[in-house]
Amino acid sequence: MIAEWIKIRILSLNIILAITTRPDPTCLLSTWNDNGTTIVGSQDGIHGGSLNLLYNPRDLVIDNNNDIYISDTLNRRLMRYISNATEGYPIFNGFSIRGIALSPDEQAIYLSTFILNIERIERINKNGLGGSTVIVPLEVFSVCYSLVVRLENTYICDTNNHRVILWFNTNSSFDVVAGGNGWGTDSEHLQSPEGIFVDDDQNIYITDTRNHRIQLWKKGTSQGITVAGSSLALAGPGLGELRSPTAVIVDSRGTMFIADAGNHRILQWFKDETQASAILVGSTGTLGLNPNQLNKPTSLKFDSEGNLLVVDSENNRVQKYFVDNSQC
Repeated sequence: MIAEWIKIRILSLNIILAITTRPDPTCLLSTWNDNGTTIVGSQDGIHGGSLNLLYNPRDLVIDNNNDIYISDTLNRRLMRYISNATEGYPIFNGFSIRGIALSPDEQAIYLSTFILNIERIERINKNGLGGSTVIVPLEVFSVCYSLVVRLENTYICDTNNHRVILWFNTNSSFDVVAGGNGWGTDSEHLQSPEGIFVDDDQNIYITDTRNHRIQLWKKGTSQGITVAGSSLALAGPGLGELRSPTAVIVDSRGTMFIADAGNHRILQWFKDETQASAILVGSTGTLGLNPNQLNKPTSLKFDSEGNLLVVDSENNRVQKYFVDNSQC
């Protein structure tokens, strides 16, 4: 009986990890409509504090019901949008919020909050019931735009300290798992990283933002491998170049989807390739409000159907790009 319970528990955990860490389009021939549909915020880029508007949003997560949670940074609130709703409601407010992460096992949202010089990671029920609990206290990190919760531990992209740390929730301690040697451009250093993705083997993909590259930091190693962009930390608009990337997610085939914020585009980059295979969304170097344009995208996720959602931060909106699997 105990063995069967363990088997069921492991199976359910594997399903949870698959949902939260691995976007998996049906096949390599999946494409996305390059004209986005505004699902939250104003298609005209208007910012505001009403329930149907955003103001400089930063991050989003999607739960198993396709409910969307958005860090509405300059409105100082965390918004929840029930699936297909255009008007949401705040489940946390009073502090500005940058990075957020979903913990399905706890049915909770982890969020990096700040006001004045107070920065910490807090946890709330994903339905907004009850108060928040401080998970990571003051003075551990300095600016966090991205975090990942895994098995009661929290990976924190510690931007101003040029590192990624792994916080152990149970005993309130941490290890430095990437960077941590000050800023620099060689393989042992990071420079103002803003986004992280952790795969099932606990390898970390890092948007090394000011170095204009994606670094793969394998578990237990002391240096990163450049898997997208320039290993020499050079910015550019080409398909083999990046400019201030802010977010990356990776599917089970190793394909990366990159928010190349400084170039106002989303890239699809196949494993072991030296350049992106496609610009999925946006126009290199050209920002705008049109359905096929972006202005500093800062986060991207896939919903359960394989549609791509992008936080179009400076346009104060979230765009949805519908998947097309007709060639699969």
